[in-house]
Amino acid sequence: PQKDEPKLLYPTDDFGVESEKLSSLNFMWKLPENLNGTSSILQVSPTKDFSSISFEKRLDGLSEKGLSLDEGTWWWRICTTEGGEINFTDPRKISVLGKLSAPTLENPKNSQEVLAYTSPPPKSQWEKVSGADYYSVKVYDSNGKEILSSRSESNMVSQADFTDGSYSWQVQAISSEKENTPLRKSAVSKGNFSVRSPERIQLISPTAGSSIAGLTALKNSTSFTWQKSADAVSYTMVLSKVNSDGSSRVVEQKNTAGNSVSISRLSSGTYTWKIKASTEEGLPLDSEERRLVVERVPELAKPVLTSPTSGFIIGPNYLRQHRSIAFTWNAVPGATSYSFNLYKKTADGKNQAVFSKRNVRGTKIELTDLSILDIGSFSWTVTAFAYASDGYEERRSQTGSSSFKIDFSLPEKVETITQGVIYVE
Repeated sequence: PQKDEPKLLYPTDDFGVESEKLSSLNFMWKLPENLNGTSSILQVSPTKDFSSISFEKRLDGLSEKGLSLDEGTWWWRICTTEGGEINFTDPRKISVLGKLSAPTLENPKNSQEVLAYTSPPPKSQWEKVSGADYYSVKVYDSNGKEILSSRSESNMVSQADFTDGSYSWQVQAISSEKENTPLRKSAVSKGNFSVRSPERIQLISPTAGSSIAGLTALKNSTSFTWQKSADAVSYTMVLSKVNSDGSSRVVEQKNTAGNSVSISRLSSGTYTWKIKASTEEGLPLDSEERRLVVERVPELAKPVLTSPTSGFIIGPNYLRQHRSIAFTWNAVPGATSYSFNLYKKTADGKNQAVFSKRNVRGTKIELTDLSILDIGSFSWTVTAFAYASDGYEERRSQTGSSSFKIDFSLPEKVETITQGVIYVE
């Protein structure tokens, strides 16, 4: 019959155990009946051939615990003696494992203030732990209520949307239970952080729905101001003008590190303005959009033409007494210059330009070259203008007009001189 041999029972071959749990691991074996009551020797070696022995102990029982071994790979066996013959069991491998390292929390850092956005939500991140198969992540609010519990195979997890407040979080590395290795867990890493909504840009002036007199917007710069955000790195003021079809086009775009910009010479119409800004990470802090109305610029008063009076007829008597024609009008309040035009009415009723002069500073034009005139109907016009010092046209008036005639008609009854004597040689 086959001879019975001692048998190793536990731990199984290629077993893994954390070093801190090694002392509670019970090494067990079984002896054949013929060796019952005899002692056996437990041996542990760092090599499979047991060329060196690190632990050896004679035991009367069939188990032993409380071993202390360094981390690494070991082999163990039982040695028995029968009739002076020494017998060894086949060795079994056992791995003494170090404890899983506690994850190092990276984001958010402990006591960090996190800016909360609806998208994307903040992410929790930590350093990977060697030997970990997954991580258990938990987040609690200031009242200790669990608001997130997640299993993550990576070293990152997207958190839920947060309201402003204080939070704590923890991460534990876990190595899954394997055939010969029980479940392993690291110590729990804990941290805390707070969440704050970002300071979005708040517009100050012009107020919503405000309007500006057209002339004021032309003559003075319009100032746009807003409340600065502690989270913004720079600002861009965008001014758009609303078209008649409801669409809009950008008319000004200014970058600044301050909290105001000034824009000169806004023409009449409806505008929208807003401030674009972002955090250093590029997350938007844009303000709301506001409307602003610039009212229509009032026209200058229509010039009143005074001389020649409307319908005046210039005949031979007038021309014998005058060597020029003076055109005059009343000054228009606010005007800086005038435009003068003289036309002759053609046979087909059209106006033919005879003389014109721009940027007239006074209220009088003296026409001295009468050779450009002949018999017929004439009209003359004056338009008032208001220019800024740099020549920008701010306002103009409607055109004032008047008319006159030049008439050399013969009299209906001709009076003759007493007929004299004609002398002929």
